[in-house]
Amino acid sequence: GGLLNPGLSTAEETHVNQVNTIVQRLSGDCYRIGVMVGKGGTGKTTVATIAASIFAEYRSDDRVVAVDADPAFGKIANRIAPSLSQTYWELLTDEENGRLRRWTDVKASLGSNPHTGLWLLRGEHRSKGRRVINREVYQRAMGILDRYMTIAVIDCGPVLEHPLMEAVLPTLDAVVVVGALAQAAGEAAARPL
Repeated sequence: GGLLNPGLSTAEETHVNQVNTIVQRLSGDCYRIGVMVGKGGTGKTTVATIAASIFAEYRSDDRVVAVDADPAFGKIANRIAPSLSQTYWELLTDEENGRLRRWTDVKASLGSNPHTGLWLLRGEHRSKGRRVINREVYQRAMGILDRYMTIAVIDCGPVLEHPLMEAVLPTLDAVVVVGALAQAAGEAAARPL
């Protein structure tokens, strides 16, 4: 009858503590979280999508963006905004032409998930005339996002020795290494660390 309040269960307390961690105050430039893998096929892009979506949902006052930093055909856009056609290059062209003066200008080059409020910077998805994300393209695009976004979850490529990763890795504030639940998976996950 509501006369007795047993308090939160252990699971509820854990959830409250996790939410409090997620919504902690951030200051400074856009907080960058890299998601990388020790072995292919372990769900790196899925983890990046889930992490970015959770941040977007629980930090609704902030702008959270998922960034495709896979120099191959990245798949994160398929999970967030599959119909988005704009890529890094449209964003950079808008900047070069002086069309990025406010947030509404920037968001025109980003995709979004209306259910979570998550934004997306897409890599190349067209096979004809394919352009590859390189160090300069990534750095210029992130310079724009730094001015407008609070958190960027970066879906890294599978090869950490790739020249693009030389631009990504030194700028990360946090890293998530995705591993597999299989024999010798610990060794594969330890390599990126």
